Amino acid sequence: MLAKGIWAMIMETEKLLLRKPLLEDFDEYWFMKNDEMATKYTGGITPYRYEERLDLYKKEWVFADQNTEFSIILKANGAYIGYCGFVDKNELLYGIKRSEWQKGYGYEAAAAMITYGFKLLNLSHVIATVNPQNIASEKILQKIGLIFDYAIEESGIKLHKYKLSVTDYPA
Repeated sequence: MLAKGIWAMIMETEKLLLRKPLLEDFDEYWFMKNDEMATKYTGGITPYRYEERLDLYKKEWVFADQNTEFSIILKANGAYIGYCGFVDKNELLYGIKRSEWQKGYGYEAAAAMITYGFKLLNLSHVIATVNPQNIASEKILQKIGLIFDYAIEESGIKLHKYKLSVTDYPA
């Protein structure tokens, strides 16, 4: 279900709310961005000090007039468990706190973003980049319908590129 809000959208799935990032989400976001396991395949621990990252978070997410990056909130208790959205207009991204892995939340959030991208942002296609060692994330991309497009090497790291065109979207 999608509902209009002051900022843009709040998306509701079976177990999640995807909403505008708030300042009170930051400490959990910071914890996640500094978890070695959670960032193993996504560029590693943030290179920023707490204050620097907080300033970027405020500028890019909290106070920005954007409607493409969301906090993932558990409906059951209101807890922040990650983020999802689009960068560079159509590249899907998401991150889930390690304590919430293997509960289907990554899939649920990513699937909602695909629907949002095609139906409300009118994207012609969605892309995603994944380290092939990140098997769980690669499975999520495949499960939501993205198809392997090609392999590339960036900064000495092999990556897989996935793509889904709106014409191939089953919704």
